[in-house]
Amino acid sequence: MGLAFYYSGKIKDAKLLAPLVNEVIEFSKANNYPYQADIFGQTFPQGELSEYCGDQELYGIEFGPEKCEPIFLTFTRDGRLCSPIQFMINGTPEDDYFHTIATKTQYAGAEAHILVIDFLRYLSKKYFSEFELHDDGEYWETQDKKLLKAAFDRFTRATDSFAAMLEMIPKEKGESIEEFIVRMAEGTKEKLDSDAPD
Repeated sequence: MGLAFYYSGKIKDAKLLAPLVNEVIEFSKANNYPYQADIFGQTFPQGELSEYCGDQELYGIEFGPEKCEPIFLTFTRDGRLCSPIQFMINGTPEDDYFHTIATKTQYAGAEAHILVIDFLRYLSKKYFSEFELHDDGEYWETQDKKLLKAAFDRFTRATDSFAAMLEMIPKEKGESIEEFIVRMAEGTKEKLDSDAPD
């Protein structure tokens, strides 16, 4: 649980990978964000996009603010975004979510979220032939900072509520740990839904 954004896309051209990685490195250095490029390929095979054949090679970079899940700008050989996490959860190219990446920014804060989303908007126009992003905070869609900050507040209250419920509400007799957590999560979802703007 927590405020996140979900994105997918395809790079315009294999030759754009190096300039994209360089811009992300410069952006990361300017904002004191950690980044990791050396564990990924920095050029596509033969310098061209080609059909993805199920290998686990990725090309690109990951970066992100402190307290934020990694933002992967990593691609399969066909130029489509994919994160290393997809391989760990046994995703397949036929899976609708294989080329969709999720990044939680809940603990990085609204200002970091804004900076990252604005940077991704810039990159999407310059380097991508296709790019889609869904933002739980609706900043990508609206660029409304007040709406985003309200969403951060709502998710923080829900997370705090869930933590308090885990501490204060006992497990029922005969209830498994899974049933207990589901019951707590449902209570938190009700709280989140009741706090949502109409």
